[in-house]
Amino acid sequence: MTAKRLSLLGAIAITGLALGYAHLPKLWVAREERIARPQGYAFTGALPTYADDCFSYWSWMRQAREGRFLFEDLYTTEPHPRNYVNVLFWTFGTVARVADVSEHRVYSIARLLLSIGLCVLLWKLAGRLFAAPFMRLTVFTFFIVQGGWSGVADVFERHWQTPHVTSPEWWTPEMSTSFSMMLFPHFIAGFVCMVGIALLTLDAWHAPRDAAARVRAAAAGLVMTLLTFFHPYDVVPMIAAVWLGAAVVGAAGRRFPRRELETAAIATAVWLPALAYNAWIFAKNPAMRAWDVQNVMTTPEPSRLVIGLGMGGALAILALVRLREMSRPLLFMAAWFAAHLVLIHLPLRFQRRMIGGIQFPTAALATFALAIWCAPPLARALSRRPTWVKWRRALGAAPVGATVLAIACAVFPLKAAGPRRIVQLEWAELRRVRYPAWVRDTEVAALRALDRIPAQGLTVFSSYEMGGLVPPWTGHKTYLGHYALTVDAQRKRGEIARFFSAGELDDVFRLDVLRRAGATHLLYGEHERALGGFDPATRPWLRETFRAEGGAGAVVIYEIDRAAVAGPGAAAAVRAP
Repeated sequence: MTAKRLSLLGAIAITGLALGYAHLPKLWVAREERIARPQGYAFTGALPTYADDCFSYWSWMRQAREGRFLFEDLYTTEPHPRNYVNVLFWTFGTVARVADVSEHRVYSIARLLLSIGLCVLLWKLAGRLFAAPFMRLTVFTFFIVQGGWSGVADVFERHWQTPHVTSPEWWTPEMSTSFSMMLFPHFIAGFVCMVGIALLTLDAWHAPRDAAARVRAAAAGLVMTLLTFFHPYDVVPMIAAVWLGAAVVGAAGRRFPRRELETAAIATAVWLPALAYNAWIFAKNPAMRAWDVQNVMTTPEPSRLVIGLGMGGALAILALVRLREMSRPLLFMAAWFAAHLVLIHLPLRFQRRMIGGIQFPTAALATFALAIWCAPPLARALSRRPTWVKWRRALGAAPVGATVLAIACAVFPLKAAGPRRIVQLEWAELRRVRYPAWVRDTEVAALRALDRIPAQGLTVFSSYEMGGLVPPWTGHKTYLGHYALTVDAQRKRGEIARFFSAGELDDVFRLDVLRRAGATHLLYGEHERALGGFDPATRPWLRETFRAEGGAGAVVIYEIDRAAVAGPGAAAAVRAP
């Protein structure tokens, strides 16, 4: 078997293992629901980590399923225009409508298909970076499974009582390919676009004619436009990489990078209208502006960043010493790597979001460092053994050494952090059978009852936990349900806590909150009872319309008397027994 075919089979095996490992938690849930479903509970379809974000994505998909292209924020009651565009979730919702399947099913299938597509593109990118088959397999392995040193940090914290030092690989799944495969399809779709932009940029740089280069540069700009309309954070480092890459190529080659600068200019010109539209939305739409303001993500401390980048980051920094020996594709990866590190330190609210995708240039530079610094000595040592002479002649010194060391580097994060640690944490949380991955059957019944109410302008007042499920499962608005999409979310958390915990004399406050919320229904279940002793059955301005019995998990829906809340009868409603 040739080295080329063997490396391809290795890439297929790594892809299969990564996909299988990333889907283990969901496979376990499918087995539990089929064989031994937890009594009285139903799986929401979302994994525990970032479940509230997952619910919000399903709310966009539901709106698309209902035929909308321009979305509104159902997680807040403040007036705002319906002008948000998300082409990815619009596509998912449209597929759900046409295929007549649930949003959750489309979401899960899309995550798998996009992961496969990403692996195909990553294999192609690996071939552009390294011609030797096993060097290509090495960088592909890094693309998929590299991780940081969070597990080691946790060991130090546990045994030596050091301060908590978890790394951004846990806070920001976008910097871990395998973690993203497990969680969100839009992260994987963002990676697909980022790798596509890189490939199109390299094609433009190496095109035989200027006309062909301009076409590829325009195509890169179109992919940037597409990416801007579903995950705009990922566009920023790509734009920076395209421009910085031109400067790096020019400096390394001691020439004026005309083709590279022209590529950057054309791609940017094509992308600018998308940037202008998104900037206008986030400036003028109150809901989107609140989303941006409340979603603060600052740069992690240097020690935590080092932990998150792990061995790959250390090797990538080492590779920069030999910048002049890099090919043009590797120079682009060096610019991409530097762009991430610079951007996450700029004074922007979403700065940490711009670290997403850093694993790809890190992997390329780490593989180059292995080939330059580490592989030759190892290959020479192995070549002294007769059994290795044949392999060295067939594959060359650098591929053998790089492959061996890459496997070692990949196994380390698998044990200490990376895919294995993340899957274990997620799996352990799933087994606890609690919100947000699991909800009671009574809560499902109540949400379905709300879904059957066709009235426009329906707003549900509830706890944060149930509020997160209202938009995707019912299509109605909620007063509070998302930490960023709900305008002034922290204030509303306090109001809801007071609503359910305050005494009898605080009904004036309760009526005022319901009036300002424009609430039409109140959802009362386990999460609401946990907030305090308020009994909605004792209030004349609340009328029971649905009840799902289940002991401690009983859920009741109350219709709010809008005349009593908003009109002159409010005072009388408070005085009523």
